[in-house]
Amino acid sequence: MSSERQATERRHPLRTPPSPADAADAFSWRRVLALFGAHRTRVAGVIALVVAGALLGIVNPLLIRRVFDEALFGPAGVDLGLLWWLVVAMLAIALAIGVIGVWQTVATNRLGQIVLKELRDRLYRHLQSLSLSFFAGARTGDLQSRLSSDVSSAQNAVTTTLSSILSNVITFVSALIAMLLLSWELTLVTLAVVPLFVVATRAVGGRRERYTREMQIETAAMSTITQETLSLSGITLAKLFGQQRREVDRFTESSERLSAAARRQQVIGQAFFTVIHTFLSITPIVVYLAAGYALDGGTGLTAGTIVAFTT
Repeated sequence: MSSERQATERRHPLRTPPSPADAADAFSWRRVLALFGAHRTRVAGVIALVVAGALLGIVNPLLIRRVFDEALFGPAGVDLGLLWWLVVAMLAIALAIGVIGVWQTVATNRLGQIVLKELRDRLYRHLQSLSLSFFAGARTGDLQSRLSSDVSSAQNAVTTTLSSILSNVITFVSALIAMLLLSWELTLVTLAVVPLFVVATRAVGGRRERYTREMQIETAAMSTITQETLSLSGITLAKLFGQQRREVDRFTESSERLSAAARRQQVIGQAFFTVIHTFLSITPIVVYLAAGYALDGGTGLTAGTIVAFTT
């Protein structure tokens, strides 16, 4: 990169599209967390709801073990009294998880919209502070795309994604502890499958990230075309010089590129969920096979333990 281009990018950071590495560096975790610095109380509330929901989610599998081993197939036969207590407890937990889920969604979206507004306002103030030379080289459609779709994408990343990551980490650690308490042998078998899942999701996720970036670029390009050609001055010039056909072709080509990027993103998204569903389908099968060998070897596994473990 020449020194002149570097100087231009320092003066006008929005004029030159960032490379993938630059984009990833600019949107670092440190900057993401800084967006929430003024909302610590709300963040703490969301975290508390995420933790509560994740912890409650592993209680029912443990209760299922007691349902099978004590209430249904215990030494004394069916224990209806214990079964009722366990069923009521499981129903209460299921309702509590539902209420917490709704509460978490409301709190997360409220926090996300607050951060989204602040981010959008900050970007607009920054644009207002730039010199006229910046706007002479910048495209209005690109700026509009930054203020609308890109900021909304950032809001999804800093709210939905972060809360999901936190919830999944807590659920994984809690479930791992519960699995170790149920059967350390079956836990080792299950963990042996996890690296394959991680490799597959990283490969699919990397491609989906690339296609999502393509969609953002094409969306900005289409916004630029529509802003330039559908304004009064733009449509007047097109009609004056007989350029309507050319402008239609430009829009059609841009629309096709956007459609192609959207198709690729949808296909890779479906592939991602296929990987997840395949993993969830294969793991219980492996557990059943390992449980069979464990029972054949004389270990003390019970039907309740196996069912609770797979759950």
